[in-house]
This record gives sequence, C-alpha cells and structure tokens, in this order.
Amino acid sequence: MNQKASRLLAQASLFRCPICHQSMTAQDSSLICESRHTFNLSKKGHVNFVPGQKPLKYTRELFAARERILQAGFYLPLLETLQSLIEIHRTQIGGNPLVILDAGCGQGYYTRELAYGTQDTLLGFDLSQDAIAMAASGVHPANFFIADLTNIPLQDASQDLVIDLLTQANYAEFRRVLRPGGLLIKIIPGPDYLKEIRQLLGGSLLHESHSDDDVLRHFQAHCTLTDRRSVYYSRTLEQDQARDMIRMTPMALGVDPETLSTNTLHAITIDLRILIGSFPQTGAEF
Repeated sequence: MNQKASRLLAQASLFRCPICHQSMTAQDSSLICESRHTFNLSKKGHVNFVPGQKPLKYTRELFAARERILQAGFYLPLLETLQSLIEIHRTQIGGNPLVILDAGCGQGYYTRELAYGTQDTLLGFDLSQDAIAMAASGVHPANFFIADLTNIPLQDASQDLVIDLLTQANYAEFRRVLRPGGLLIKIIPGPDYLKEIRQLLGGSLLHESHSDDDVLRHFQAHCTLTDRRSVYYSRTLEQDQARDMIRMTPMALGVDPETLSTNTLHAITIDLRILIGSFPQTGAEF
C-alpha cells in the first residue's frame, strides 16, 4: 500500500458519504460507506467525491500560474502568519496534532506547506478537478479531494480548524464540521490587493473594487470574530511574473496578458485581511 493510501486508511473515520451522509471506512484504496457508495483513490493520488463534475471556469493555466507565483515566495508572509495562528491554536487546546480543512484549496500550496514538519492532518478540498490533480501530484504529507463545499464529506465536529482563503464561505457547513472550540480562519482581499493589476486592466476588470466591509459583516453575522490580522507589503516583479500575476487572478479571467502593457507592471501590492472566528456552541445564545 502506498503512502497516500495509508494516510487515507488512517483518516477514514473523518469522512461521511456525500450521498447518504453515513460513516465511511477505507478498504484497500477506496472510501466506502455503509450503503456501499464507493469513492476510489485515483492514480494521481486524490479522491473524487463529486463524480461527473463539469469543468469550472478556472483553468489549468490559472492554477499553474498561481503555483509559480506561490513557489516564488510572493505569499510567504501570509503562509508564515497562518503557521503562527495554527501554533497559537495548538497551544490553546493542549498541544496535540490538529485536523485542518483547507476549504477551496486550489492547487494545494498552503495545504502542503502547512503539513510539512508537523503531525497535523491536512485535508485539501476543492471543486476543480484540474486544481486537485495538480495538488495531489508528487510526494507530500497532505491528502486532497474533489468536493463540494455546500455538502462537505466530513463528519460533524471532526475539524480543529477550517481555512477559507480567498474563496466563498459556506458558514453552515463550516460550523457543522468544526469541533467545539474550533476556529475558522478566513482570508479576504483588502482594498489595495493587486491594485496595480486593477489599474492596468481598467475597463477589462471583472471586479472593480475590493471592499472587505460586506464580507466582514457577513462573517460576523455567522460567527464571533475573535481576532483579526493584516498582511500588507509590495514586491517587485519580473516580466514573466507580471504575466503570471495576471493569469492567476480571477479578476482578469478572459484577459490575455500578452495584449497588455505589462512592461509598466514592476511591482505588486499584497493587501490581505485575516479574520479569525468561532461558532457558538449548540443551544448557546448568539
């Protein structure tokens, strides 16, 4: 049995069937529920909980460009902040290994990096087949799954942390899968996030502004804000990196970087807000 299948076997009790919501067990390289719904570990090393899922608007090229940018260290301060927050939470709950869901993990950079050097269980979920295929490739200590965040195939109260990074949240499902005392860490763009690309795109821009006010209000309507952090800095860009920055951001979907004057794009601003929250216990006043 290979390493990924062995991890899947060890983690089987965390999952529930997305079809009938019954418990699952691992048999060989498959997760099987009590009703015999079966989800196999693919040759690429991931499990598909949404068979028949149609291709999404985000392309393989987008995820590949994003991975190059991440591997070049452009978001390292965010990764380090997440590592710090995880260690703080670990200390607060007794120092034991954590079970962490990276919800909407994309091509899996943060999931993998957060798993290295720890005994934590890192689960990366995304609906994109291309993203998860990229995430699962290679040797790493995380497991990846094609899964729908409106129907998360995890048991109730099975996660210590949920990370929701620059993607839509499903607060009802996050609340369900978090253990009592578990935390939601949500990362949202600040007003200056990638402002140079917004200026460059002008009329081609899909999302004209980044305001975190509505997202913050929505967050606080569902859970208690216990802490917040900011990550703000600028980095210089080479020309190939400037093109990858455009390719990787959803606000530039459908825009060919080769048609833009990227020779004027010499730096990029990273402005991110990190919201940390907890859900009230069942039956508690809110």
